[in-house]
Amino acid sequence: MKIALQAEQAISIVFKGKMEKRIILVAENIVKSFDGNKILKGINLTLQQGEFVLLRGDNGSGKTTLLNILTGNLEPDSGKIMFALDKDSEHFVFPNSWLSNINPFNHFTPERLSREGVGRTWQEIRLFQSLNLRENVSIATPGQIGENPFWALFRYRSVRKQSNSVLKAAKAMFSKLGLEERQGSHPDKISLGQAKRVAMARAIQAGAQVLYLDEPLSGLDSNGIKEVMGFLEDLRSKAIVSVVIVEHVLNVSHIMTLADTIWTITEGKITCGDEEETKQQNSFHIHGADVLVKLTEDSTYKIVNQDLPGGAVLTRLRREDSTYTEPILEVRDLTVRRGNRLVIGEGSTSEAVKGVSFELFKEEFILLQAPNGWGKTTLLEAIAGITSISGGTIRMNGEAIESLPVWERVNKGIQYAQARDHTFRGLSVNEALNLSRIKPTPQAVASLEGKNCADLSGGEQQKLAVWSVLSTEHVKIIMMDEPFSALDEVSVSKLASKVKEMLGKKTILIAVPNKIEKVV
Repeated sequence: MKIALQAEQAISIVFKGKMEKRIILVAENIVKSFDGNKILKGINLTLQQGEFVLLRGDNGSGKTTLLNILTGNLEPDSGKIMFALDKDSEHFVFPNSWLSNINPFNHFTPERLSREGVGRTWQEIRLFQSLNLRENVSIATPGQIGENPFWALFRYRSVRKQSNSVLKAAKAMFSKLGLEERQGSHPDKISLGQAKRVAMARAIQAGAQVLYLDEPLSGLDSNGIKEVMGFLEDLRSKAIVSVVIVEHVLNVSHIMTLADTIWTITEGKITCGDEEETKQQNSFHIHGADVLVKLTEDSTYKIVNQDLPGGAVLTRLRREDSTYTEPILEVRDLTVRRGNRLVIGEGSTSEAVKGVSFELFKEEFILLQAPNGWGKTTLLEAIAGITSISGGTIRMNGEAIESLPVWERVNKGIQYAQARDHTFRGLSVNEALNLSRIKPTPQAVASLEGKNCADLSGGEQQKLAVWSVLSTEHVKIIMMDEPFSALDEVSVSKLASKVKEMLGKKTILIAVPNKIEKVV
């Protein structure tokens, strides 16, 4: 049944036999195109108060585009959106009429929707680095008197009293988050899981009644997942905030335990079902490390583990009939600092610092599992030459390369696919492939030809990056940082198959969050 955009009809409905809940969002026939390519082809959906929704779909299906529209960061080409977050409802019709465009109070913007009660977190953490965690949360409190420069000068006592009250409320929130002892810390001093909880708490503090979360579990180790899931479970139990979560396939199983409803985008349309109807259809719930461990099912390989300082593990996959005596890459006593902070290595003083040491052998597969904050991305960047080292040596085939620039290391055969920000947004896909000297185009990314990198979804950018690295000729060492992140089920399977095909032919190092017990 098509739901008309009338506030009176959005007060409450009976939904699939459950208790009556008020509808707070209705979207009708939402259409959005980019450069003539229609991404959303008539999206219709409703959201109830306190409802938890999993939004899923293949790479490039339009998940992030839909989130951008529902949060006011992007206007649809056509359609209708109604919010009923308070007693009154807000109606938006697209495209805007000339009268709406000249009305200063009727603009569809993220600032306005935020004031109405719409909150969002992003794939990347966007905390204020110059503020501590308590200040990051308290600054989001709406209606603070001190925001007005006039009142800040002439109502100093009132401003001071309100500020103390806001800080007290933020302190109480940190107690619920289990971060009371860390509220004075700055964002660069906490783990990724803690940072994501603070970002969600800030959105709640800002008055969010609808909260959109873009991949809240992405890149997290097992502890980080537990932390974020605990926060989400607490939100769900209170049934006050409606939450819409976009999560890639490797973490969907966690969100499935919370979801009341599942929105699936296919070919520009959306289908809705409740958790019980859809749960049985979602059997793909393994993460990147599990996919790679499955490669060991071939009896011709054995697993060798090497512990690294700080809780990281190198899991090596080796052929039973081969000997590994020729290291292609040697890392000795490697340390990396960012300012005064030691990122790679252990120790509190320069004299007592212990660096990281290991070897990579020819035609060996290595899985680097490390907890969040260990520095796995920094380690790969140091080997690739993107990040300068503070101490130690890096040798390739016996030659010291730690002082060589990135391009010379590439010429020697080192290829690195970064986890994020790994495409040239000003290039087309064809130009990016030509820049990597890749011909013919890999079948896995053939559907992306003709598009601009800036128009690709996160998953499509990830596919382009990893397949560019895997398809480069004359490469000797392939390094990939969380390559399965943001990929859909089909893309994960294709990538795992390609990795298996290359076993015993290239030296492959893949870094993933520490989500599984050590393989034995």
